[in-house]
Amino acid sequence: MSERYSFYQTFVEYGGIKQKWVLLLSHKMKEKKEQTLRTKLDKEVEKADKAFKKLNGEDFFCEEDALKAAEKWIKEFPSIVFEKVDLKAIKKRESGKRGKPSKYEELKTYYRIDGSIKVNDAFVLKEIEKMGFFILASNDISLSPEDMLKYYKGQDNVEKGFRFLKSDTFSIS
Repeated sequence: MSERYSFYQTFVEYGGIKQKWVLLLSHKMKEKKEQTLRTKLDKEVEKADKAFKKLNGEDFFCEEDALKAAEKWIKEFPSIVFEKVDLKAIKKRESGKRGKPSKYEELKTYYRIDGSIKVNDAFVLKEIEKMGFFILASNDISLSPEDMLKYYKGQDNVEKGFRFLKSDTFSIS
């Protein structure tokens, strides 16, 4: 097998039929997908940063609401984690007026989320670990992994033929 691929093969009985399964790792595909992931992560961090700034500016009536909003934010961005997070209590005038409140004026307490975010390294490593792998399976157990890969790659010629048949340029009268 070429230097571009690594493989592991095993024999499995599935549906009463003996099969050969080959797990292949394409080193080039892995590199390409890692680069795509980095680009995607950069965009995700930018988007998460904007969403986190919006979350930081939001006032919540109780601690529970603030924590629920933080949990919702975490679910939206699995590739990002809180580096530091804090819940701050803020007292504001109920009327919304500016300036120093009078001694007898009642203030309302609001809660805000404060902190910083970073890339979730564990998530990224887990994603990178899976990249570049694919499985080929055959019920012809005499095929070598190299032949299985060669046949798999040759399928695109057949697919191109079907593409021609399905196109608008091909018509039968």
